[in-house]
Amino acid sequence: MSQSNESTELQEELTEELQNVAESEAAAAEVVEDLSAVLTADLQRLQAEYANYRKRVDRDRALAHDISIATVLSEFLPVLDDLDRANEHGELTGALKRSLIKFNQSLQN
Repeated sequence: MSQSNESTELQEELTEELQNVAESEAAAAEVVEDLSAVLTADLQRLQAEYANYRKRVDRDRALAHDISIATVLSEFLPVLDDLDRANEHGELTGALKRSLIKFNQSLQN
């Protein structure tokens, strides 16, 4: 009978150990799911930040382009005004007059 008791005790210990392993696996699976959710949220946040960064860079690039054009034109306008006045008074001839006409046409387009 002692062998039967030992066998029953061993069986109970094994059953308890299996239950502990099953609980540990369930706890590990829960930790993995939680970690996966946290990492997914981080990835989504980083993707949104990157998309916003790209939009901001594109907007800044367009603004820098517009500022560059405005700067160049503001430098050329006084010269263009002087050339137009000279043309009105008949002081421009030849290649310079043709260049002024071409330049004015390009600004109108």
